[in-house]
Amino acid sequence: MSDGLKSMKLDREEKQERAESPRLDDQPEYPYGLKIHVDKSMFGRVDPGKIPQVGDKLMLLARVEVTDVHKEPAPGDVFKVSCGLQITDMDLKPVEKEKMGAAESLYGESKS
Repeated sequence: MSDGLKSMKLDREEKQERAESPRLDDQPEYPYGLKIHVDKSMFGRVDPGKIPQVGDKLMLLARVEVTDVHKEPAPGDVFKVSCGLQITDMDLKPVEKEKMGAAESLYGESKS
């Protein structure tokens, strides 16, 4: 991704490592803890008067403060590390459509 954002979607191997069920298609697409809930009053601060619909894509821009760090020994010479992030400031914006090529901007969207 050219915007510097990294996909957090779990790949097949990661899903298998975290599996609570033998069926991989029953596993969540993203790791626990990456979903946030914003209530109406907080949403009103970032986009007054507009409540999104399920499936809408928005860009979340946030400043966070690290609230806690955990480091636990794991098998071998590795450690499991996690940290708590408190969102202190945020904004939500519509996802911009990718820039169109010259032909698309002149003649409209291609109907392939």
